[in-house]
Amino acid sequence: MKYIYKGACILALMLLVVACADKSELIARSWTIDLDAIQANAKLKNEADRAKLAESTKAMKNLIGEQVTYKFEADGTMTAASSPELVRWKVADGKLLLMTKDGGFVKRVTIKKLTKNQLVLDFKDGKPMYLKAKK
Repeated sequence: MKYIYKGACILALMLLVVACADKSELIARSWTIDLDAIQANAKLKNEADRAKLAESTKAMKNLIGEQVTYKFEADGTMTAASSPELVRWKVADGKLLLMTKDGGFVKRVTIKKLTKNQLVLDFKDGKPMYLKAKK
């Protein structure tokens, strides 16, 4: 029984390492704000608010397009014009850890969804950040 428990623990640890590596590989690319996903997932109760959001989304697309880019490199560096102090990243325990260049901790962000085309981050402010892979 002792060997079965040890084997199960080793298997669980290996799966955890593989899962983190997979998430790191998926995150390592350029992302841009996904205005369409923000609009589609907005929890608005009335039609007037949805219409205002649609109009704002269209204006934002015309204004910024895909100019706001977050580039996560495989070596753990990140570049973003909006957050120049956040220059290191790593995945741990299903969270995206953002750090300063000298390794100082800045933010622990929950990864709500991660595919090769979409990254949804929860900063615990009630407004998920929807990103799409930049082509």
